[in-house]
Amino acid sequence: MMNPSQNYIDPLTMIKDFQKMLSCTICEKIMKEPTKIRCGHSFCKTCIEKILQKKSAHCPICKDSLNRSKIFKADYFQDFIDKFNAIVAIIEIDSRLLSEYPTTFIATIN
Repeated sequence: MMNPSQNYIDPLTMIKDFQKMLSCTICEKIMKEPTKIRCGHSFCKTCIEKILQKKSAHCPICKDSLNRSKIFKADYFQDFIDKFNAIVAIIEIDSRLLSEYPTTFIATIN
């Protein structure tokens, strides 16, 4: 029989993992206007545009050559980012409510 604690995933760790997956490796923030390049890596639009201004632009991760014809808007990434931000906002609201009114939440759980 498996111990239930072995399957436990810390929610904060999971949120940090998602945040890292949705972050631009150039500015290290959640991507704004996510842009995918041909090699498959994604960055903020403004971050990758700064890279493209260089004479011989390369992907910051895999060093694949890069030009304007090799970048694409990543709408699916924007959907994930919007949902992630909504979840984080809900958790922040719930955390504040729980700390302000803990007995109310305990009563509704029981």
